[in-house]
Formats: sequence, structure tokens, C-alpha cells
Amino acid sequence: MAGNDEEAEEEPLSPASLLFHEPGFNVHIVAIMGCKTRIDPHVVRAKLMHTLLKHPRFSSLQVMDEKKEGEMKWVRTKVDLDKHIIVP
Repeated sequence: MAGNDEEAEEEPLSPASLLFHEPGFNVHIVAIMGCKTRIDPHVVRAKLMHTLLKHPRFSSLQVMDEKKEGEMKWVRTKVDLDKHIIVP
């Protein structure tokens, strides 16, 4: 990626996001979905690729900005959906 493209995909953390880095603020976010009918995981995965993967917060990591005295920022990354979709 070129430098300008990389900077365009970085964004400072919001005050709410910064709370997750406070000492003693341990939060785990777990989502579980259930359905009465059988679903096709391949169809769900295909839909998520066009929806959830485009959401900037789902496809970004929180990293420390060395140039701004350790200020936290969001940096886009590649997401492997297979690590997020678990079919029992």
C-alpha cells in the first residue's frame, strides 16, 4: 500500500474505544446466533463478506501510533472469516 492510502485507512480511537485500554476494564464481546431452521454456513459466509467485512471497526485493529506519542488509532487489516465463524 502507498503511504497516502495507508494513512487514509487509519483513524484515531473514540473516547469509548479508549475505555477498552484502561487498567481493570476487562471486557469480552461474544456473539451467538441461533435459528430454528438449518442454515448453510457457506451462504452466511458469502453474505458476511459483503456486509460485516466492509464495516471499518470489524476489519480494523487498535494499534499505538508511534508518531503521535503512543496515541491509539484504528488500522485496517485483512480478516479471515473462517476464524470468526464456528459451526458446531
